[in-house]
Formats: sequence, C-alpha cells, structure tokens
Amino acid sequence: MGAIITEKEQEVLQKFRERIRDLEDEMTEDQKRDVDLLRWLRARDLNLGKAEEMLRKHIQWRKDNDIKSIMSWRPPPIFPKELPFQISGRDKDGCYIFVCPGGKWDIRKLCENGYLPDLEKGNQQYFEIVSDFIRHSSVLAGKPITQFVTVHDMEGYSIKQMLSSQAREANIKVMRVMEANYPEVLRKAYVVNAPKVFAMLFNLIKPIMSAQTLSKIEIFDSNQDHWRKVLRQYIDPDELPSHYGGTNTTCPIYHIDRGLDIGPRAPNYDEELFKTVTVPASSDYEVPLKVTSVGTVLSWNFKSDSYDIGFKFLEDETVLFSCSRCDSHINTQKGIFACEKAGDYVLLFDNTYSKLRGKTVHFYVHAEE
Repeated sequence: MGAIITEKEQEVLQKFRERIRDLEDEMTEDQKRDVDLLRWLRARDLNLGKAEEMLRKHIQWRKDNDIKSIMSWRPPPIFPKELPFQISGRDKDGCYIFVCPGGKWDIRKLCENGYLPDLEKGNQQYFEIVSDFIRHSSVLAGKPITQFVTVHDMEGYSIKQMLSSQAREANIKVMRVMEANYPEVLRKAYVVNAPKVFAMLFNLIKPIMSAQTLSKIEIFDSNQDHWRKVLRQYIDPDELPSHYGGTNTTCPIYHIDRGLDIGPRAPNYDEELFKTVTVPASSDYEVPLKVTSVGTVLSWNFKSDSYDIGFKFLEDETVLFSCSRCDSHINTQKGIFACEKAGDYVLLFDNTYSKLRGKTVHFYVHAEE
C-alpha cells in the first residue's frame, strides 16, 4: 500500500518539508501528509533535489490545467459508452480496483472525430477520481492507503489502433501524466487478454515508465483460467466482476456523478431457497421475471456444479448485464438491480457454447417492491 515509512525515509522527509515550505499555501491538506509527500521522494529514489523539482512541476501543472476544477467538467455524452470503466471494490489490502476494457476503447475514432482535447481532460479527471477513491480507501480502512489497483483488459486491441499516431500518443500521454503527476499511486496493474500487437504499444510506453512502475505490471494472454486464478489470490471474488473471475454479475459502469458510490451489493441467500435446473448442451435456460412496480429491486444468487455457465440479465430483450462464462462452479454468483420501469425481465443461463455437456445450475431470485 506504500504507507509504511522507514527510518531513512523519515529522515529525508523532514529535509524535504524544509525545501518545499514555500509551497504549503498552494497544497491541499492531503498533499501535505507524510504519506503523500513520500510519493515524490520514492519516485526519485529519495533524491531531494529531483523530488523537489518533480513536485514543483506538478504544482505548476495543476495551475496550468486548472485541475482544482476538473471534477466539475463533464465529458462529451459519447465518452461513457466509448470509454467505460468500473470500480468494482477493494483488494485484500484495501486498495480500490479500477477495471478498464481498454482493448475495446476506440481511441483512434475519438481522435479522428476531434475529441483529442477531451481525451486529455478525461485523462486528468480519471486520475483525480483515482485520487478521491484512494483517500476514501484510507477512511474505510482506518489507516493510510496511497495506491490503487487496475485490471486492464486488452481484448479487442487491434493493429488499427496501433497504426494511428494520434491514438498511440493518447495512450502514451496517459502514462506521462501518471508518472509525472501521480507517482507511486499504482499498487498493481493486471493487463489481461493481451494480444500480440499489444507488445508493440507496451514497448513504446515502457521508456516513459519508472522501474518502480514497470515492476508492478503483470501481463497475461487470453488464458482466462490462469489470470482469473491470479486475480483471486489478491482480490476477494466479491470485489471483482464475474467477467474477471469474481462473483458480481451486475457491477455498474462508473459515472462521475456517482461520486464515491460503486453500486449496491447483492445479499447472500440461504442455499435451501435455491431451485435446481439442468441447462442442456448447446442451449440456454430463461427465468422470466414480471415486474409491476417501478423501483422493484431484483437480486439473485446462482451456482453451478463442476463447470462454468454463461449469464445474461435482460430487460425487454435488451441485455443489461452479461458474462460469457461465469466461474459459478468455484464461487456463488450474485447480482442486484433496481428496476427503473415495470416490464418483463429475464435471468438467462447460457450454455450454448458447450456442445456436448449439460450444466446443473442452482439459483434463487428475490423481488422486493
């Protein structure tokens, strides 16, 4: 978590405070904390001169880009759809987890349509959101926490993105901003589903990153059984979306207006309430749910015997949440949804991908008006 301060660091920290005393009026109370000042020192291997230079440049960068007002900026309406991300929970050390399907972000299209300035603002706002959640994690844990975790899913990243100079530069700038202005906030980055072409992008970004940052990045190919197992070593399944080996089937897309709210959690239901069905090979099973009152809260648990199962939650045939293959044979899957309108909803267990094997599924759905 980066909050343990050694005797040597404490000694250097006092000298650092003396050197930057003239900046105190320009810094927030959080920025003056030992654990936050220490980030600049660690990023420069406790070199006082280099750490001071880095911090002064950061303070000027905040002024030049009006970062104090960035949280009131609202991205173009297209951004939540084109650049979605989730904040799924906290790892076993209390650090918040940001889940980004970066491989599906069409940065090239956004650049070609004139959104490059908005991408830069969005980048600035993203790291301020990260900073807010880091501060909040300290409150929840009752101890200093200074870092966050990211799961970066590169499935879908293509040579088309790599060949766009604007898209490449936009990706590179993300790392430049983090390295220069948010040092030592990254606890761990899990890059999953990385295609071969991702190596080309990573080789462009590597020279920008410090040795400390590079040491925190783990890259995995599309073998999801492998990386899901690794994620569960450090993150409780209830803190991960089902798509990444966790149990949350309804982890919402984050929006700035949510503030520090990452969405409700489904309760655990007694397995004596569960109904058992068999989903034949190459088939699916629907659980129809008729909702008559606006605001009805649907919640569910399900698990499967021995093998995984696909899952969808639909409203009037529109898919609201899905997971192609849930590890429901490892951990009970959970979901919760507040219905904004009355109508027909469906919980669907999808076994169409399994050509030879039927699946046994146990489930319970609760509706509260």
